[in-house]
Amino acid sequence: MIETTQVVDAVVPYLIMAAPYLKQLANSASDEAAKQIGKTAANKLGDRAWHVAHGIWQKLRGTKAETSIAVEDALTNPQEHVAQETLRLYLGEALNDNPSLLHDIGEILTEANPTNIEGSRNVNFGDQASNNIVLTGDGIVVGSSNVNLVSKKDK
Repeated sequence: MIETTQVVDAVVPYLIMAAPYLKQLANSASDEAAKQIGKTAANKLGDRAWHVAHGIWQKLRGTKAETSIAVEDALTNPQEHVAQETLRLYLGEALNDNPSLLHDIGEILTEANPTNIEGSRNVNFGDQASNNIVLTGDGIVVGSSNVNLVSKKDK
């Protein structure tokens, strides 16, 4: 069972990172404008990060008023500590009150898990093979925004 605090801790950075684009999306008047905002966000944040942030935001838009207001406030003032803590509080309450929301957002977050690559001279491409870095070799661990090279000694 996934813990509410783990989900809250994982969700808030995605919403803060994507705040300018999610705010624009909330105010977009047409489908064409929304598509363009999505393309720009995916280009700036990466396809996977944008997909996760947008999916979370879509799930949270239908929650109770306090959570929606906290999300909107955090999107308006993403760097403000009070807005982030208020978001954490109401998001935690919403997830505790709605186990299916907790499950749905947990599923979205699973898409953001790091990819481990083992073997000789592997090449890993991200979503839709755009804006990628090609890494080869053994012991490469790719996270949501970092790359770690693990030195392995031959036995």
